[in-house]
Amino acid sequence: MQETEETVRSFRSEGDLHPPHYDTFRVWIAFTTRGEELFLRCQKITDDASLQDAIKCSQVAAAMSSQGVGDAAHIFDMLGNTLFTRFQQVGDPIDLRYSIINHRRALDLRPPGHKLRHGSLVNLANALKARFERFGDHEYLDNAILKFREALDLTPPGHNYRHSTLSNLGSAFFTRFQQSGDRVDLDHAIMKYQGGLNLTPVGHAGRCVSLMNLANALVSRFLQGGNRVEFRQCHTQVSKYP
Repeated sequence: MQETEETVRSFRSEGDLHPPHYDTFRVWIAFTTRGEELFLRCQKITDDASLQDAIKCSQVAAAMSSQGVGDAAHIFDMLGNTLFTRFQQVGDPIDLRYSIINHRRALDLRPPGHKLRHGSLVNLANALKARFERFGDHEYLDNAILKFREALDLTPPGHNYRHSTLSNLGSAFFTRFQQSGDRVDLDHAIMKYQGGLNLTPVGHAGRCVSLMNLANALVSRFLQGGNRVEFRQCHTQVSKYP
């Protein structure tokens, strides 16, 4: 925070050189950039102080954006991400609540056709799914699935994020199956997991996780009288990994 405050003071000292709106935007840029730097740092290493300061910077920038300064969708998304990260570390439901609120605000500012809508959909869906896992509110999981489905529609074959979106949607379907026992959800989960696996050839960093996700779902279907052959085929692939 000290570096940001010094930057802001230097910007304010130049107030006689620029129109007020220009100076305000530069202050917004300072807080936003510093928040991004701190958040990036705490993603690489566990640094509680950096995360707290990233949240503070994002909150200041978000308050400014609420008054029409800067890219509001961007800072709302970032604030939602920082709060979600702290929720994952600390478990405070207030952080999760405000993460969802900010991700919804960002999504509202990125309507269908916006180039960054996919990211906002995924961020909100992940937070909604976490809300279900914490409190068991089924409507949140159903809403998460709807958001993941829309995100998948925005990632056609060849898209860089198609694999991760398929995996996220598969996970949401599998979670709902575990709660409801609905075979349809299980079948959807397997289809999405298989689609994700098809995008991870041998040597891909995400192939092992994709295999394990698919194997877990196939075990569940096998226990419900599923296909023994497909289960054995997946088991053969998984057994190649330590």
